[in-house]
Amino acid sequence: MEELKDILKSERELKGLSLEKLSLITGIPARFLEYLENGRRDKLPPDTYVRGYLMKLAEVYSVDGNGLWEMYKREKGDRLSSGAKDHFPGSHSSEKSVSPWRRAVFSAPAVIFAAAFVYIVFQGSGLIRPPRLIVKFPEADSTVNNPEFIVSGSIFEGDSLTINDESVFVGDDGTFEKRFTLQEGLNEFTLRARTLLGRETVAVRRMRYVLSPPGGTAPISEVSQGVDETSTVIENNQ
Repeated sequence: MEELKDILKSERELKGLSLEKLSLITGIPARFLEYLENGRRDKLPPDTYVRGYLMKLAEVYSVDGNGLWEMYKREKGDRLSSGAKDHFPGSHSSEKSVSPWRRAVFSAPAVIFAAAFVYIVFQGSGLIRPPRLIVKFPEADSTVNNPEFIVSGSIFEGDSLTINDESVFVGDDGTFEKRFTLQEGLNEFTLRARTLLGRETVAVRRMRYVLSPPGGTAPISEVSQGVDETSTVIENNQ
């Protein structure tokens, strides 16, 4: 039976996409795409993220996202349950030999541990925190006389980024860099970092491009646009 990893790799190759190109299209870090195609579930983020990744891939591949998700859960469950009911030859122990009282005594700590583990995972995985968005360049609105322009910074690992609604490639360490050619006059750049649960952090930068006068260089100075905030958390309830 064909496994999920084989389907994902086959669909990507049919589309003629590299992992890097697919990462750019979907906003999924390239290493997570590689882990999915290699069946390295132990290297993947929490299942909430994985489900989002599979749904995005399903859109690109024009396949059923729920089908991919069910296959992932089934394969993951099979691995976890493998050998759970095996017994050594000659062993007379069975689940029926364990009394309900002992079962309750031993299961209570397990439930407490599981609850604590889930809480820690949710805290650590960033599912309940707003995404981080640090714009290293430009630090503020300004006026320039060079049309070639770079926007750079960093976000949390696993989040996606768009600039003016265009997906931007993010490195494994969360850093990004995007080149632009400025138009004469005011150019506005809206950066949005987004988690899979729809939380957003937004930063806006305005750059004014002024042509250099003949035989000289236009002075470069900051332009005050009255924008003090560098990030705003937005809840997406859709």
